[in-house]
This record gives sequence, C-alpha cells and structure tokens, in this order.
Amino acid sequence: MNKALSVTHGRFGRVNLYDLDRGYVTHAHREAQIVFHIRGQPAPLTISKAPVTLCPDHGVACNAWEPHDYAPPARFEGQRSLTLYIDTAWWEAFGGPSVGPLHFGRRHVVQTNTIERAIDRLLASMADAKSPLLFEGLVFELVGLVAEQTNARIGAVPAGRPVAFDFRVRKAIKLLSEHRGSDMDLEFVARASGMSRPNFYRLFRDQTGMTPKLYYNILRMERALQELCGTGKPITEIGLDLGFASQSSFSRFFALNSGISPSDYRNALQILH
Repeated sequence: MNKALSVTHGRFGRVNLYDLDRGYVTHAHREAQIVFHIRGQPAPLTISKAPVTLCPDHGVACNAWEPHDYAPPARFEGQRSLTLYIDTAWWEAFGGPSVGPLHFGRRHVVQTNTIERAIDRLLASMADAKSPLLFEGLVFELVGLVAEQTNARIGAVPAGRPVAFDFRVRKAIKLLSEHRGSDMDLEFVARASGMSRPNFYRLFRDQTGMTPKLYYNILRMERALQELCGTGKPITEIGLDLGFASQSSFSRFFALNSGISPSDYRNALQILH
C-alpha cells in the first residue's frame, strides 16, 4: 500500500516523501514538479504522452500544467520517491530577478553526486524542520541544480494557468473555477459556454493541452489540499463540500490523483510558516 512518510508544506509549495507500490491516474499541477528515486525498483512515468523512467540514475522533471501519470510494472516491489512541487512564483521571488521563470528543458535529471548531497540535506531537514528559512534554502538549492542541468527549453509553458484565447474556453475555465467545490456537470459548462459537448472538449484540449475533466480535477485537488492542510475539518466533511457522496468516493479520488489517501496525507503533514 502507498504510504506518505513525510509531507512538508511551505511558501515554496510541497515536498513529499512516499513509499509507493501502485500507480495513479493522469493528473497535473500548477506547480513545477521534480521526482527523485530514493530506493526500490525503477518505475515509468508518462509526461505529456512521453515515457520516462524514474530510477537510481536519474530523477524526472515535469513542468507546470503538464499532464503525467505513474504506472509501475506488474509485480512491482515498491519504490521510495522524493517529490518537490514548486510554486513558480515563489521560485522567482525567493531567487530574485536574476533567476528567471522556472522551466525544465528536459525530463531526465541525472542524480549527480552534487544533487545526491543536496537531496540528503533536504531529507535530513524534513526529519527536523526547525527553521523554515533553512528548509526553503535547501529546496531552492536543489531546484536550482535541476534547473541548471535542464536548461535547454522544451517549449513555452504559460505561468499561472493554461492560456485560452477563445472567449468560450475562458468562460468555461471561469465556471469551473467558481464551482470547484461541487460535482460539476461538464455538459452544463459546455452549454453555458455556448458550445456543444464535442466542440467544447475539442476546443478546450486544443487551447489548454488537457481535457476539461482533467483541468477540473486539478481545481478540486487544490481545494482538497487547502481544506485538508488548512482546516481541522473531518475528511468526510471535506469530501461532501467537494461534491462527493461519501468519504470513500472522496478518498478514492484523492488517492488516484495523488497516490496517497487523504488521512495518510494529513497524518504525515507538517506546515512551515
């Protein structure tokens, strides 16, 4: 069973240490993401339909909003991974004007001796995160090493959210954002945006790089994380507020999109202020 060993939230975003023995579905984040192999078997990820393997030799970098999944092979014996979800606005603010936008130019991140030492320092700080500023500095150091190594750009990635030029898609995004705390009917969103369902799906995917359902799942997961980490609400109540009929259906959604159950996530959580 997948298990969260440590989950650290701060101004930088999130840093998670997981033991994984099963995969999760295609999803995306507004944060940039870096995954490092700590121990266990290699396992494949698919980022924007391109396969890449997470293994002892190299980690994986994923830009903001890029759809990806995690699909371990049959008879998978498990893997421990360290994942950084980096707020791109924090990266620029913390590093100052000289650092520029956070964008990884390739998927593979060679786990050099320098990067391994930076990982070890961050893992040690996760176990005893007494200084938020020190922890932020260690996160920034590690992300900087990855950004420097992967400096050849793949292509432009919009900051903040996917770019939509068509006013109907912009209206659909607004509707989805305003109703992320409910079980939204995408047929209704299509009609309210002035499109048929097939045209809505085609245009939305063309302009954002993802389906409306995937985008809506991103918004619901963000709301779930905010409630899970920022309130003391019971998990059942959080699920009901998000439009799920039961705690089990919410927990299944959360686990399929994050790899971890909401209760396990909350139990492993520490928040740096």
